[in-house]
Amino acid sequence: MRITEEVTDKAIKEAFVAYGENRNCFKTLDLYNRFNAVSLLLADIKDHIPELKADPSHIVNASIAPHSTVFRQIRLLEEIVDSIEHTADYQSFLSSSRELTLQLISSDYYLVEELKCPSELTPSEQKCILGDIHKHHADASRTVIKNQFSWMNMEIEETPITFFSKPKTYDAEKNKGVTIRGYFSSNIETNYREIQLNEHEDAGLNDVFDALSVIHHETVHDQGFQIGRQCFLDGTKTGELYQDGKIWMLISELKTMIPSGLSNAYRAQCIEKVAYEQQALFDKELQEVLQSSNRPYLNIAACI
Repeated sequence: MRITEEVTDKAIKEAFVAYGENRNCFKTLDLYNRFNAVSLLLADIKDHIPELKADPSHIVNASIAPHSTVFRQIRLLEEIVDSIEHTADYQSFLSSSRELTLQLISSDYYLVEELKCPSELTPSEQKCILGDIHKHHADASRTVIKNQFSWMNMEIEETPITFFSKPKTYDAEKNKGVTIRGYFSSNIETNYREIQLNEHEDAGLNDVFDALSVIHHETVHDQGFQIGRQCFLDGTKTGELYQDGKIWMLISELKTMIPSGLSNAYRAQCIEKVAYEQQALFDKELQEVLQSSNRPYLNIAACI
């Protein structure tokens, strides 16, 4: 396995040797060494699967022989990324931001009325709604940072939403289609940030609620990235969220974003775990807001 020959860090070598005997061995490594191991593994896997290097969404065949080098590398990758976790403070920040976002939506009378009749909305009106709710996301995040983490001296900024059109692609061997619904693009050095949404009919986002669901998922990434940007600029200001900011900083620095084609490892990333979890909660709670006969009173204090 080429990866073990290239690694010079003693701790990583020992962890690779221990793999199989102790599945928790990677938790003994510091964050940088774990991400460094991920970086090296990804490089090797992409060398073995050039299609993945060209297209991150390329579906890696699940029937790869279990004795092969690339199979072992993929399993090792899954174990390492699964050992990296966000802190309870960051989870609390995401929950508070989501809850306050929903309260801001519920207090936006005209927005709520429009969402109650989604079939009557034009594509242009839908895009306006997406922008309005995304603004509520940013406002809520700023409020939570100001009240819970005021010493960070940072603001979560609103990030542009843009649109692209890409049809479904197919894996002939699996006879399975793959659709990219949306994604978050960023550069930690330049602070470039963009949430991109696929408006092709294959993506199925012509329903405003599906689009809002995807945007909330990508907004969670955006929030994490902006904390990572603060860590990149001055880690001393991130306090309890230092590890969470460093996760995004190392993902950017070492280029360790797992391609979606490696589905198990992709979903095992802590940044995806929290995004899918928050997305599901947002979907459920938004419907509850719209079904409520009485608009909830905006109680910001309950979210800080």
